[in-house]
Amino acid sequence: MAQDLSDELTGAAKFRSLAGPVKGLERFLLCTLTLAGAAWAGELHIFLGLNFFKEQYLGLFVALALPVVFIAVKSRRGQAGDRVPWYDWLLALAGAVAGGYIVIRYPA
Repeated sequence: MAQDLSDELTGAAKFRSLAGPVKGLERFLLCTLTLAGAAWAGELHIFLGLNFFKEQYLGLFVALALPVVFIAVKSRRGQAGDRVPWYDWLLALAGAVAGGYIVIRYPA
């Protein structure tokens, strides 16, 4: 009981402990998400002369955030935390495609 409570407080039961290329992909997506948010907040696109709709930025945010969630967070508590199941890869890809579609097709 005490172990379950400490896991819930620290979040260890929720997140996967990944290694290798999957960990690198997770970190890349998180860093890109942070840099994209900082660039938008700093209005870097205006200085570069690029025009974006707010919804396109939000689509980019979805395209980066959803894959990270499906890769890094376990869907069930008893699940192994050292690998990502096939269905989470499929959902991560679907989230990236949905966000990318918004980014590309929103102006039309």
